[in-house]
Amino acid sequence: MAEKDATQRVLDLRQRMDKTKTRVTEARTVVRAAEDQLTAADDAISRLDLDPDRDLERQVIRLVETLETDVKKLEEYLDEVEAIMRGDQ
Repeated sequence: MAEKDATQRVLDLRQRMDKTKTRVTEARTVVRAAEDQLTAADDAISRLDLDPDRDLERQVIRLVETLETDVKKLEEYLDEVEAIMRGDQ
């Protein structure tokens, strides 16, 4: 009986570990996307001059809004990873 319980605990830990790995991979993907967005925003901002092109200005605003959304997603993923690592899930 004790051996069966130990085996089940190992299986549960492996499942938690797999779930954590998946969440970390997802979080890394979000980070990479955010980095790409930051680079694009930085490039767009560097092209702005004293009389900015309105289309370019709107693109920068959209990039910043997208980046804010990506950061929120990343924070959610990281919260989930922390919860898994604490054993809350």
